[in-house]
Amino acid sequence: MLRIDSEPTGAHVVINGRDRGTTPFEMKVGHWAFSKEPSVFSKHLSEPWILEISKEGYRIETIEMTSGPLIWRSLNGVNSYQYWVLNSPSYMVRLRPATRLAKFVHLESIPADWREWRVNATNAGALAHTLADQRERALLFRTLATLRTDIPLFEDVDELRWHGPKAGFDRLGAQLDAAVTGTRQHAGRWPSRPYPDRSAT
Repeated sequence: MLRIDSEPTGAHVVINGRDRGTTPFEMKVGHWAFSKEPSVFSKHLSEPWILEISKEGYRIETIEMTSGPLIWRSLNGVNSYQYWVLNSPSYMVRLRPATRLAKFVHLESIPADWREWRVNATNAGALAHTLADQRERALLFRTLATLRTDIPLFEDVDELRWHGPKAGFDRLGAQLDAAVTGTRQHAGRWPSRPYPDRSAT
């Protein structure tokens, strides 16, 4: 059994990016998750476990719950695998009050009116104006910086093999070459007329 508590209670529990519930939180985990002596037939953790505890008004706390990677090898050395083990069956996380706007956790939670922030922020009015004016861009940057796990990529690494240029590659290359040539001519880096053909001399 794995137990996670927080002070104060009611904090969100996220393990490896998956929302598990709120504290106090319990989860059934076999003894094999804590064992550093697995066998070829035993279950094991195939990746590290990262715990995130969050609650509005408090900082997000991140804890690495596992040790590893460890290596299991058969006696004959033919079979092997990597695994991780949980460090403890219970965790007590004491949340620290958030400072400034971090207490809102998410951009969408920040009020448009700075007077509702109730934080000691320098020039809060100007900051609120900038956030309101650039909110869409801030959300876009957050999306770009987020590691996504819900997008299908490929099932086999051979799908990434390059099989040569597709149809239309030559035409696209010619367009790009023409654009670069035109830019250089306009900048005066190339002569206005081509060099004479000296192959006959």
